[in-house]
Amino acid sequence: MDTTVGHITVAEYRALPDKPGVRMELHDGELFEIAYPKKRHWDIQDRIMDLLKPQLQKYGRVGMEFAFRPMPEYNLWAADVAFVRHDRIMLMDRNDNLRGAPDLVIEVESPSNTAPEFEKREKICLGKGCQEFWVVYPSLQLVRVATADGKVKRLERGDSIDLTVAPGVTVAVDDIFASDEKI
Repeated sequence: MDTTVGHITVAEYRALPDKPGVRMELHDGELFEIAYPKKRHWDIQDRIMDLLKPQLQKYGRVGMEFAFRPMPEYNLWAADVAFVRHDRIMLMDRNDNLRGAPDLVIEVESPSNTAPEFEKREKICLGKGCQEFWVVYPSLQLVRVATADGKVKRLERGDSIDLTVAPGVTVAVDDIFASDEKI
């Protein structure tokens, strides 16, 4: 990530002119340029959407690049993939973003990510309404799942993820990392 501006609020961020070809996030009042995902990253995001959407649609909405405000004044982030329950969506202001964190946040590792960044994001999200936080590691073919009750699991090929946000919903790790030939 590349810092570009000093300490600003979400309102000030929204007043800035659009920067064509650049995605921006606000982290603790600092504006960051976020690289667009490469094909492998996008393929995994898309595959996760395909796996979750039919299973979770009766509980809420699943979205890619889902914008939310974990700490409303100085943070506006986008989860690679997120799920929000229907009752929380109904409470959202149509002209704003989710206040707090989605019920499920999924991040796909990119070369620009760091372990401390994921740890901080996980801690904040789990403290702001998130029930389940995943980090998908394409190069290791594993998924780290942390839940609001403090449990952490590392799941590899052959394992399945039982979602706490929707009892009975399961995702096979193998399906997340399906080969490119299957796309």
